[in-house]
Amino acid sequence: MNGSRSVYTVLPEHRVWADDGCAIHPHCLTCPLPHCKYDDPQGVRRMLSLTRDAEIARLRRQEGQTIKNLAARYGLSKRAIFRILRKSGGETAMQTAPAGQPQGQQLARQPEAV
Repeated sequence: MNGSRSVYTVLPEHRVWADDGCAIHPHCLTCPLPHCKYDDPQGVRRMLSLTRDAEIARLRRQEGQTIKNLAARYGLSKRAIFRILRKSGGETAMQTAPAGQPQGQQLARQPEAV
């Protein structure tokens, strides 16, 4: 042989391997993740962040939690909470109008002095 391998020694279905899983799930073949954490190291973090972000949006929308409470609860800055809510399609800058101003109403721009 000139150093080439047989196709049967390279294909994964012809190899014996242990289904050891990872820290997320004990078995690879029954893992609930859509992609393996070893294929995309940021995948697990992204999935956990998406779950956290959905929970933050739900707490704000359904339970009326304040931005300050959400930030303290999740160990994030208030600015990060606003970003999460904006991404989730929830709260926007227009919806956080000053007291006494109806939500969703934009402030009229003042004409520039000439």
